[in-house]
Amino acid sequence: MLLSGVTSTYAQSYHTLPDSNATWIFTDASSAGHGYFEHGLDEHQNDTVINAKAYIKMFYRGLTDQYPYVGAFRSNTDGKTYYVPHFPSDTVEYLLFDLSANMGDTVKDVALHIYPHDFVGAFDLTVDTVRQVITNSDTLKCLYLSVIDSFPPYYAYETVVWLESVGSLNGGIFNLYMCGLNVDWLRCMSVDDTIRYFNLWGDCHFMDSIGLIYEQGVCELPVSIAERREGSQLSAYPNPFTTSTTLEYELYTICNIQYTVYNMMGEMVFYSQENMLPPGRHTLTWSPGHLPAGLYYGVLRSGDGVSVVKMVKE
Repeated sequence: MLLSGVTSTYAQSYHTLPDSNATWIFTDASSAGHGYFEHGLDEHQNDTVINAKAYIKMFYRGLTDQYPYVGAFRSNTDGKTYYVPHFPSDTVEYLLFDLSANMGDTVKDVALHIYPHDFVGAFDLTVDTVRQVITNSDTLKCLYLSVIDSFPPYYAYETVVWLESVGSLNGGIFNLYMCGLNVDWLRCMSVDDTIRYFNLWGDCHFMDSIGLIYEQGVCELPVSIAERREGSQLSAYPNPFTTSTTLEYELYTICNIQYTVYNMMGEMVFYSQENMLPPGRHTLTWSPGHLPAGLYYGVLRSGDGVSVVKMVKE
């Protein structure tokens, strides 16, 4: 059924995210085409313990059949879901969702990501609207949120949407907020042999008429997964570095490129742009000078897509 306005107070207990045999497939659309990416939980051996707390391991599949580990989450009946990313630290916990929030509330330090699962930083979000999804057996809470200043890289005031028991409609298990040159949205979510959510088309704006489906089947990556390259094969060397590092990337078409570096707070510390670069391998040297030692994210945008590289200044 469709979403309707909230007229009553929600119970204090919420459906958690599944803990096994679940799949989230999201679409990343740009001028280079559509890319399809999968986050999932295996049928077995998902449990792990971090800082004496139980978590569920998450895995990722893009253009290959490999399923690398990308982090772990724990989902509570109080509506909060936390996760520990595989990088930059295997021990630091961040908030992913807080379904207990209501309209007008501020949710502090929410983890936001650039596709497919690169952690950008923790940011404050405000709840703009609260809806409810009425299914045959459940009434599920749905929150529409926006980021409060300061903004993450490439944020264009698009809405972040959380749906109880499903996750983020922007990207599934992760809050993918990109909009503009790239648009990310959850395409399909399934648990065991049941598809719970499917959305073939998406843009930067999520309509009020979001609904859940419960039909037999599992989410699968589209056959056309190979139609789009994962960005422009961005790398950095040396990495870690002390004074400067060289960025190397390969373009597949004639492209305008934008290269931006962000610190762990999501603040832009470097920007460079070049136009009409020919196909082939290119390099760019970044010398951060007075910037402190730490972790930085380099983001390359081109007609081939978006690539992210993590760099460590010692």
